[in-house]
Amino acid sequence: MRIRCLHYVAASVTLIASTFVPVGRAANDMESGKAVFELKCQKCHGDDGRGNPPMAKLLKLKQPFTPLGNAEVQSKSDEELKRIAINGVITARAEMKPVKGGLTDAQAAAVVNYLRTLKR
Repeated sequence: MRIRCLHYVAASVTLIASTFVPVGRAANDMESGKAVFELKCQKCHGDDGRGNPPMAKLLKLKQPFTPLGNAEVQSKSDEELKRIAINGVITARAEMKPVKGGLTDAQAAAVVNYLRTLKR
């Protein structure tokens, strides 16, 4: 019984630890940004950042997701993109809730660096 409990504890710790950006990685590490994107953003924004139309329909969005590689998104400053990733945004052209479960400043910075690789 004790061994079974230890297995559950070990599995839980591994699962929780895998949701965080590893300590010691620089915020500009594109790989950590991609990992955070896949975990926190991909469900809505799609594999390639072009959006997930079925999710937009499910969320009853007025407009489809804006592709993250387009000029409108890419022209925003890193700080503005970080703020949007952390807090969400609601404007006439965009509607995004804050990332579920939140993002740390370092995670948001890493995601922004990854988003820059999606530029067309």
